[in-house]
Amino acid sequence: MRIAVAATKQGLPCTRPFQNGCPAGVLPPAMNGFSGIFSTRRAPQTCSFETTKWPRRYTPRGHMLRGKPAAVLIAIGLAVAPQSVTYAQSPSNPLIDGLWLAGGSGQLAEIKQNTLQIYEMTDASCIPAGNAKMRPGAKPGEVVFEGRLIGTLRVTAGDSSDSLWLHHRGVSSVALQRAPGLPETCGHKTPDTPESNYEVFWRTFSEHYPFFARRQVDWSAVDKNLRPQINESTSPAELFGVFQQMIEPLLDAHTGIDAKTIHRSFHGRRADAETQQGARAGRIREIIQQKYVRGNLQNYCHLLGLGSKPQSLLHFGLVGDSIGYLRIDAFPPGCDGGLDKIFREAAELKGLIIDERLNVDGSNAFAFSLASRLTNHDYLAYSIATRSNAPDNGHRTPPQPVMVYASARPGFSGEVALLIGPDSVSAAGVFAMALFGRKPRITRVGDNTQGVFSDVLERTLPNGWRFSLPNGTYLAEDGRAFDVVGVPPDVRVPVFPDQDLRDGRDSALEKAIDLLGQTRN
Repeated sequence: MRIAVAATKQGLPCTRPFQNGCPAGVLPPAMNGFSGIFSTRRAPQTCSFETTKWPRRYTPRGHMLRGKPAAVLIAIGLAVAPQSVTYAQSPSNPLIDGLWLAGGSGQLAEIKQNTLQIYEMTDASCIPAGNAKMRPGAKPGEVVFEGRLIGTLRVTAGDSSDSLWLHHRGVSSVALQRAPGLPETCGHKTPDTPESNYEVFWRTFSEHYPFFARRQVDWSAVDKNLRPQINESTSPAELFGVFQQMIEPLLDAHTGIDAKTIHRSFHGRRADAETQQGARAGRIREIIQQKYVRGNLQNYCHLLGLGSKPQSLLHFGLVGDSIGYLRIDAFPPGCDGGLDKIFREAAELKGLIIDERLNVDGSNAFAFSLASRLTNHDYLAYSIATRSNAPDNGHRTPPQPVMVYASARPGFSGEVALLIGPDSVSAAGVFAMALFGRKPRITRVGDNTQGVFSDVLERTLPNGWRFSLPNGTYLAEDGRAFDVVGVPPDVRVPVFPDQDLRDGRDSALEKAIDLLGQTRN
């Protein structure tokens, strides 16, 4: 999810350029929390689906797998896409051909002879990172490119001959500005040496990572300490170890390294955030089902492709006579039909509890689709500012608003309690922020979310390893950011403490039921 309006206004014609031509009220699939325009996962050809093939980047436990290489991802653009634009008329139009810079991401698109080539750049390097060919049969007013790694891209005209809008699957629109020429660094291949790989890695974080101050890490000091360990004799395993030493202190779940050639990977996580995944999750679900839910939870949005047995990502039932309980194990791409069924059942309820404490990330677009079902009015969710390449690592692009639009599809406008905790990561944290402007105000119960929100900028090293980092800051209407600390609860209750598991109870769920005015079973 990026800077454009982050949920369709359900029931209206699909006229906004970032909706990619899906039918009215339908969000495109495969919209995930990863930043940028380009990704290895090719978007399905349909606009919604109820059985989800989950992106291979996720395991059922939600840990990001960095083993699948990505071509390139363009980060948040500089401005929100306009409600209507003048589209590019043909692939030979000079508005299209040329070099185009995506501000704040260090990425450059070259469009030439019906081909789009992407470069990942730092001040000292330039690495080609994927290409796409023009596809025939585009709609009037757009040019479509498609690549094996990049997927489908749609290009439309910007506000002048020196600007374009580039639209990828999902709800994103990125502003491209014409560049005068390829940087000098693109005139030669970035060498694949330990020193060069280190330089690209360190400099990418130096130019784009926005949270050094928040995480109290002196990146220049890290460089001074670790760069002397790198020389032409440094082995791949030693180089990986140095990279891990560099980013592990950031304690950031949106940072990671995937070194396929040596079968090693690493991704960060907040040190004090105990995960509830694995063996504990089964016991937690058992307690909720047996002690609190009337009847059985109904399962929606089935996960395929990670094993022989499908898994359900959404679960809905009743706790008490008139309070609904919706557990989200992951924010799935699509599944609007599942939400329709859930909210038809919830229409007459007095209250709704949404539980994202066992969440494994997923689709920001689905988070906004769900938020749009919980309101009768449009409102500002938050704004996004991107870390731009500047010596001042606090420099950001101007904040761009992200809206929630009330949906015309079945929804719930009554009292809502949101259960949160350390496993409320990425898309789950985004969902918590997306409800800030909701009326009546939701009540958050539990513990702080993981504290990672930003889209993830993925990059390639000269040796082919992939690494990732956030490069945007999500800002509440009052200007606050919740990176590192996480979105706090309104009512703090320990999330699945050992005593609760021994006693067979869920204190946070009980508190949510009480707050909504219902005596638990």
